[in-house]
Amino acid sequence: IVIVPGNYHISSEQLAVVDVDNRMGGLNAARHLLDAGHKRFAMIEGPAGWKSVNDRSAGFRLELEAQGISLSNQLVSNGDWSYSSGHQAMRQLLERGESFTALFVHNDQMAIGAMRALREAGKRIPKDVAIVGYDDIPASEYADPPLTTVRQPMREVGTVAARLLIQKIEQNDQTGEQVLLQPELVVRDT
Repeated sequence: IVIVPGNYHISSEQLAVVDVDNRMGGLNAARHLLDAGHKRFAMIEGPAGWKSVNDRSAGFRLELEAQGISLSNQLVSNGDWSYSSGHQAMRQLLERGESFTALFVHNDQMAIGAMRALREAGKRIPKDVAIVGYDDIPASEYADPPLTTVRQPMREVGTVAARLLIQKIEQNDQTGEQVLLQPELVVRDT
């Protein structure tokens, strides 16, 4: 019996997985920006190859496509989860000269770095570019302006994983199981 944290998925019928529905998180971010009237989107993804990155992007794109909007590859950049990589990814997007009014960033650290690059370029947040981050780290609430983000219920992930592990040990249950917890959009000022 192995409890696998969400970012690491290994194909096996004997693994129990507790994760956050990252696809739904990306979808919720897109829906929020669409509901605010945006039509031109950009995205800063996390590192290539991560399941959470693929799921967040898929959910975001799926909701845009449902509204007849495609996301240009010119408006997608990658970071490594750090503040500095978000800053650099935003500079790259701005240098490409493509216009956008809404940005989805795969984690809050990169989003805060992107916000700095936008301000350095003379862009106003959210008047010129609205932003949704991901994770709801403590710094999100204190960013300038406070960052709208997708909250992952990480305490609940730990609680459910511990409960599932104890249950499987007590019942000698070696079957696989996947538990997906729902993210929550936290609307602030970006």
